[in-house]
Order: sequence, then structure tokens, then C-alpha cells
Amino acid sequence: MKQLFNVMLVFIAAVLLPSCEDEKLSLSVTNRLPNIELREVVWKGHYLAGGLLPGETAELEDVCIGGKSDDWPQEGPIEFRMTLNGKVLAAKTKESIKLDCDQHIEFEVNDSTEIEIF
Repeated sequence: MKQLFNVMLVFIAAVLLPSCEDEKLSLSVTNRLPNIELREVVWKGHYLAGGLLPGETAELEDVCIGGKSDDWPQEGPIEFRMTLNGKVLAAKTKESIKLDCDQHIEFEVNDSTEIEIF
């Protein structure tokens, strides 16, 4: 009887534990603007990088415990400063990025990315 109980316990653990796994989420931002450095790259208060030269990528990673979190989903633009012709401009993407548990989003700032200067 005790052996049957132990087998049942192992079976229940094998079925239930994978459904409670932690889920990783990530947002990567790549600078594809030639000759422009992105500085102070931030998304929703999450600091991604102090500086991104052309071709460089920064990444935000987090974990949702048991696949759920009070902190996620979050949505907002990517904000940064860029140096252009010796001037520093504060900018943000017009596109709002929404990130939730178990998502992996890759975003490129390039010539066609719509931005707002503020």
C-alpha cells in the first residue's frame, strides 16, 4: 500500500510540476541606424543599455514565476537619446511594445522606425 502511495505521488508530481514552471520573457533592441549611437535606452522604466553603437543589441530578461506575474504584461515605447550631427536628441518609438510572460520580442531601431522627438 505504501509503495502504491509513493508511485501515485511521483505520478502527480510529474504531471503537475511542469505546468508550474517559470517562464522567461525577453525584449531585445538592436541599433540598425548607421553612424548614430543610441544612449540611455529604456523601455517602461527598464534600463536596457547606456549606449548602443550601430549593430549592437541590448536585452531585457525577466521571469514569470509559475507562468504568471502581477508585473506583466507591460506596454510602452522604447525611449532613448541619440547623437546626430553633434546634437543630442531625446526620442521614443511611436510603436508601443507589449511584452508578456513567455514572449521573446526582437525590435530593431532602423531607418524606417517611426520616432517622436521630445
